[in-house]
Amino acid sequence: MRRIERDDLARISGLCRLSLSEEETDVFLNEINSILDFFSEIRSMASDSGTVSEGAIRPREDGNCSNTQDEQEIILNDFPAREGKFLLVPRGL
Repeated sequence: MRRIERDDLARISGLCRLSLSEEETDVFLNEINSILDFFSEIRSMASDSGTVSEGAIRPREDGNCSNTQDEQEIILNDFPAREGKFLLVPRGL
């Protein structure tokens, strides 16, 4: 993913009518590029597995699962949109 450079931040801050000191510019560049790096990691996880959430669906390591099949069906039936055993939510990103 493309990193934000000093002149990019100057252009953006100008459009927002913000005046940033050199110190503020350094802080914001570091923070913005950290956020972009994080999104890059998420994007690579999504492309490796097909979807980001695939790796999150797994049984608890301790084997403790208090939901019975009936409880799961109640939850699934109460949810407004579903596909099989999966709950459909609006896309966030």
